[in-house]
Amino acid sequence: MTVRWAFPPTGCFKLNSDGCATDRGSGGDGVIRDSCGRFIVAFADSFGCVDSFQAEARALLLGLQLGRQVGVSRLIVESDCLVLINCLRREWGVPAGIQPIVRAIRMGEPSSHQFCHCYREGNTVADSLAAYGAMSGTRVIFTKGSQLPTRTRGLLALDLQNFCNFRFSFRG
Repeated sequence: MTVRWAFPPTGCFKLNSDGCATDRGSGGDGVIRDSCGRFIVAFADSFGCVDSFQAEARALLLGLQLGRQVGVSRLIVESDCLVLINCLRREWGVPAGIQPIVRAIRMGEPSSHQFCHCYREGNTVADSLAAYGAMSGTRVIFTKGSQLPTRTRGLLALDLQNFCNFRFSFRG
């Protein structure tokens, strides 16, 4: 199947977030773009020693907080962590390990925000920054696209061109 990053509707912004855990630590990131796909702001952060689920939740929370700081409203929030999205939509119970994070997300959540699941192949820009956050050891805020790592800038350009990625499913 082909998968691509989808532009948000006119007047909306989109936050794509991702988290990761490695043997050297965990991290996460978020990227906010406008309805034309233009870069607004991004971050990458190190979370120390937490699991990937907590890293996903922390990254989403930080992305929402950064969005508020830069004055973004009407935000579509995408993550490739289906369990987290279903918890935020109140479709599933919230595991104890992320309850404080989900509470913080919900407290600051305007009704204009939408939480959506996307495949990892449609989340390549955020995916490329997650490991950067884990390795950085600190929070990095990117206010210009030119500040992003080279690979991330390239993936951002591919999204702007509506480039598709392939998702393979092996069932036998």
